[in-house]
Amino acid sequence: MKKKIIFIQYLKFLDFHYERYEIAYLKKFFQVEIHDLSYIFNKKSHQNYNYIRQKHKVLKFYDLNSWSKKIDKDHKVFRENLFLFNEGTPLNFKLLLFCIYFLRKNINFAFLQLAALPRLNIYRDYSFKENLYYKIHRIFMRNRHVFYDFRVSIISRLIKFISLIYPPKIIFTNGKIDLNILKKNFPKTKIISLNSWDCSKIFIKKKVDYTIGRKFGVYLTPCSNKSAGDSSAYGYKRLEDAKKVFRYVNFGLNKIEKKYKTKIIIALHPRGEENIKRFKNLGNRETFKYKTMELIKNSEFVITHGSIATAYAVLFYKPILFISTKENNQNLFFIRFNKKMAEFFQAKFIDINDFRNIEVPDKISISKKSKRKYNYFKNNYLLSNSFKKTPNYLIIKKILNNF
Repeated sequence: MKKKIIFIQYLKFLDFHYERYEIAYLKKFFQVEIHDLSYIFNKKSHQNYNYIRQKHKVLKFYDLNSWSKKIDKDHKVFRENLFLFNEGTPLNFKLLLFCIYFLRKNINFAFLQLAALPRLNIYRDYSFKENLYYKIHRIFMRNRHVFYDFRVSIISRLIKFISLIYPPKIIFTNGKIDLNILKKNFPKTKIISLNSWDCSKIFIKKKVDYTIGRKFGVYLTPCSNKSAGDSSAYGYKRLEDAKKVFRYVNFGLNKIEKKYKTKIIIALHPRGEENIKRFKNLGNRETFKYKTMELIKNSEFVITHGSIATAYAVLFYKPILFISTKENNQNLFFIRFNKKMAEFFQAKFIDINDFRNIEVPDKISISKKSKRKYNYFKNNYLLSNSFKKTPNYLIIKKILNNF
């Protein structure tokens, strides 16, 4: 009997998740199911992405009772050959209770905690007054974020405590830093270091080639006209108006194109609209979706607001321009995080706050300091500690077959 993996998805499952989790490859060795619980735990996530078509089979659940019965039924059939994969920390207490329920029944429960951004201290280098203002501003202007962060913090502490009695069987992570932290926090759990999903995708494809007949830079969109990017997936409401953001960005892209004599094309957010060939709000520039890795690999430089896809720029040693706009700057976390990202990678930061005064660097390249930072980030945050250059599905296969 083949072992069975169930991916638990509490945000709406989209086609890019299918590729991200390497499900087509895992299906060669395991029975694989996707359980979409977004209607139960995050109705906004479920509704916000109705405009995106799904090609792959997904089991959708509309109440917890039917879902738990399905898991119990599978457990009776597969016993120790059933594995539940849960991405990250449970987002609410209801899901936490079900995690505990399954752990108590000795079901093989695994957490996927794969990060692709550095750990940054956004309070460092700011005065006490500045940090106090930041916290007060966040409470009043971003209260849903604050509540979400507080809730996840409490749940994370509870999981750490509960794991002393009912430890999850496996936690998959990536990089040395998170590996060491998790080993300390979960002494009874098997901690496995994978590669970041972006690294693994490169290892699978091996040859990454995608040309459009000329040299170009890539702008990574944080959102789109219909989507607020990752924020709407978690039920956040963005302070920024996407159209205003793109109005400022478009002006900045015009300046950058003129400075470097290089056309800029758009890598659309995976939660963005389908089948857009030209992005009207960004000067009618060419737009591509699900080609971010290929575009970055063949680009001259990358322009980003601090996207997770920045990891591709690091892996392919591409110069990075971090940008923010007057509209983005309403979100104090965004501007602080973006500046810290630029500082971390020794990259340039452009604040498009005034149409008349945008300072574009004379030259864009990777300095020796930047290269050292890229290598540090790659080795400590992106690559597996034990399985470098191995796709994640092969690592998971090895771990589960020996479990």
